[in-house]
Formats: sequence, C-alpha cells, structure tokens
Amino acid sequence: MHTTHLLLILVGLALVCYVPFLGNKLVWDDEQFIYSNAYVQNFSVAKIFTTNTVAGAGVVSNYYRPLTTLSFAIDYQFWGRSPIGYHLPNLLLHLAAGLLLFYLLQLIRLPRTASFWLSVLFIVHPIQTEAVVYANSRGDSLYTVFTLLSLISFLYFYQQKQLVLHFYEQKLVIKSIVFAGASLIFYLFSILSKEIGIAVFGLHGLLFVQQALTNHTKLSLRKSLWVTKIALGLLTALVLTAIGYLWLRGTALNFDNSYNFYDATSLYGQRLDVRLLTFSKVIWIYLQLLLFPYPLHMERTTELVATWRSIFPWITIGGIMVLAWLGWREYRLKKQVWIWLGTGWFFGMLLPVSGIIPINGLLYEHWLYLPMVGFFLCLYGLSYTAGIVKIAKQPAQILLSLAIFALLLLTQRQNYIWSTPIRFYTYLLNYSESPRIQNNLAMAYAEAGEYEQALLHYQRSLELSHSYPQTYYNMANLYLATDQYAAAIPLLQQAVALAPDFGLAQQKLDVLLTASASGTLRFK
Repeated sequence: MHTTHLLLILVGLALVCYVPFLGNKLVWDDEQFIYSNAYVQNFSVAKIFTTNTVAGAGVVSNYYRPLTTLSFAIDYQFWGRSPIGYHLPNLLLHLAAGLLLFYLLQLIRLPRTASFWLSVLFIVHPIQTEAVVYANSRGDSLYTVFTLLSLISFLYFYQQKQLVLHFYEQKLVIKSIVFAGASLIFYLFSILSKEIGIAVFGLHGLLFVQQALTNHTKLSLRKSLWVTKIALGLLTALVLTAIGYLWLRGTALNFDNSYNFYDATSLYGQRLDVRLLTFSKVIWIYLQLLLFPYPLHMERTTELVATWRSIFPWITIGGIMVLAWLGWREYRLKKQVWIWLGTGWFFGMLLPVSGIIPINGLLYEHWLYLPMVGFFLCLYGLSYTAGIVKIAKQPAQILLSLAIFALLLLTQRQNYIWSTPIRFYTYLLNYSESPRIQNNLAMAYAEAGEYEQALLHYQRSLELSHSYPQTYYNMANLYLATDQYAAAIPLLQQAVALAPDFGLAQQKLDVLLTASASGTLRFK
C-alpha cells in the first residue's frame, strides 16, 4: 500500500475516534487552567511565562507549562469559553503526533508496515483518551509533538539529510547542521509544554546509540567522526538545558516547592525508597492498562510498597534483566536493538513520574501518552527476534486489525463518558470517591440548575473531608444563587479560614458582611 494511503488511514482513524468528542463539555481542572484563568483571558504573555500555570485563577501550584497555557490563551481569543475551541486543537495535536511518529519510526529504519501499525495503536488506543478529550491535558500532546520534532531534527542531522523547499522557481536548501540547532529548540519547547519533557534528552541518547550500533549512516570515516562529534556536543547541550531548567524550577520558578509536589508529611513524600518501590508496582498496572485498557478512569491510586519483601521490585528487576538479555540476543542475531530501544523509551519517559521527585499522584493514565510508544516498540522487537513477524505475517495483521477495532470501540466509549460533567463524575464514583469528585459533581448539578442534587453532593464532599476550601466556597455560591445569604456567610468564612489567599471567597465575604452591616442584602 502506498505511503499516502497509509497516512490517509491514520487521519481517518483519528477522526473516527475523536470527532465525536468535539461537542464535549469542559470538566475537571479546565476551570482553573482555562476559563477562570485571568492570564488566559487577558492574553497576559509576561504573566504566563513568569508565574505558575494556574496563578491567573488565584491558585498557587507548582505547575509550569507556559507554552500550553499560551495555546489556551490563543484559543480563548477566538473561541471564548466554547468547549470546541479547546477540543479541536487537542484533536489536531494528537493527529500531528501520530503522523510525526509514523515518520520518525521510518527514519530509525523500522519497517514501514510496523511503523504504520505502531502509529495506529498510538492514535486509537483508549489509554490516550484522557490526554486528548480532557482539554487541560493538552500538555501531553503538545510536548509530544515538540519531542517528535526534536528527535526528527536530530536524526536529520545525524543522517546528514537536507530539506529542500521550492517557492515557484526559487529553491531553499536547509542544511543538516541547521537541524542540530532545531533539535535543541524543540527540546526546550517540549519542556515548556509539560514538565515531563525534561526526560526527552534520554530519547536523543537512545537514538544516538541505536544509529551507531546499527550503522545506518553511509558516510566517510572523516565525515562520520565529525557528525559524531557534533552529535555528542548536541547531547551535552540537551543535558545542560535540562540542568538549567531544574535550577530555574528550584529558584526563580519555584512557585510551591517544585521538588516535592506530594504531601511532605506522608510516608510517600518522605521516603525515596518507598516511592521507587511503589513505582515498581505501578509499572505492572501500566502494562495491564496498555494490554487490557479496561476500565479506564481518573483518580487512580494503589497501596504503597514500603518493603523489599514485596514481589513487585523483584519481578520488575527480573523483567528488565530478561529484556536486557533478549535485547542482546536480538542484536547478535538480527543486528537490531528494538527491544533495548523500546525498553529504554518506556522507562526513560516514565522516569519523571517514577517518584524520584515526589509529585501530586502515584499514577495517571495520561502519563502513558508518549511512553506507550516504547512499550509497543519493545513488543515488536520481541516478536521480530522470535521470528513471528515473518512466520505469521498475515494472521498477525488480521489479529491486529481486530484488536484495533476493539480499541477503537473502547475509545468511543471513553469519549461518551467524558461528554458531560454529570456523566463523567458519576462514572468516576464507581471507582473512587473523594471530596473533590463529589464537589465537582455538585458543581455540575448546580450549573444544570438541579440545586437539590447539588446540595446533597456538597454535603457528601464535606462528610469526606472538612479541609477542602473549594467545597465551602461552591456550596456558598449555591446558597447565594437561591437567595439564602445567611447560610452562605459561614461557608465563605470557613473557605477563607482554610485558604487565606482564596481571593474570590474573601471578596464575596466582604461584600456580604458589608451588606449585612448596612441592612441591605441584595448581593447574589
């Protein structure tokens, strides 16, 4: 099949999977990150690049994703609060990532058929849904697009490719050395889109080793030495960029303890060994979700692993050792390193969320957005080494087609679940109950005018926790909407007591108290 036809199939699959979600509502943290964020609304570029990501909503956090926030600000200028204005760019970015991946895989000499199927899996796999249909999760697809552009640029330089652009009778030749600089720039853009992008320099290193070991370049010795020297210099520059970013996050861009996102008083927040041991368990949850992606939902957690007596660290270490041996066997027999490359890609891109730096969760589905490429690349290497690719080529493609169809149906199901806030939060309660979910469901009911249902869920949220200031604030808004001013005042007071920098709550409380003192309660 011609490459153009394969590209059209990839585009078609992306549209079939995600066009239905374009009418979905905004949910979860989209309020803080987008439609209640003053810096997004006012296109405050300077503030976007010098404050935390949700500072425009009056919230202190340790997120710093200025390019993602800037993209939301651009969307807001054209679409306002219309959800489609945020979902459509997410779809286009996901499609772009899938197409760039297809091209990158062929650059590293993965067979075209394998490159196509892996790209199909990337596009249609339901584990990607959270990163695509959740507007605020745009950082995943945006950093991935910049990552793939950086890797492609790196390979263009290493393979000494040139890009020739034609403008009528004029010709512009972009020499290979230009792509070395472009690779560094795209890497920086990746980091500024989402923090996990910092690990991307490891992918450059993996591709450098893969290219060297499989001897893909046909250059003279002198030219090869020059390319290697420049490539090593570029890798050094990438590492220095990562170090510089980490230094800035610990100094000028340290908004809320950038190096400990988690509760510092918890066992997980205090002990590195517990975090890494727990990660050895999380790896197997991720593998299960990639192979059998059901059920899928947010707010995932798992019990901590605090001892080496657990089976998880040992089967994880054992699994890595087996893959290392199989990778050596693949290299000796086939002169390829797909197993090593895939394993390094998978674990390398999960390293920032492994617990080395305590972050705000144990595991999230959207953290697999780019790492999943390494998993399936490793699977290809295993089947290639075992000879399955050649022996059972046609049956394998039939099974893959059936699997893709099943994955597509699951993706459609996830789109439906995410379509409205009430449906989404009600679904989440089947798997996890937290004050945050109850609060968000209450907000959804209040927005729909179902005040009795909203009140029930606000009350349930407070039963679960009395330390969530947003619940008090939102419940006060419900009472204000129904003219129950006296009931709103103590709730606002509690919200301010829990979060003294909660500006919106303080403003409404001041107005209510002033009106109460003057005998005129006309504030809603």
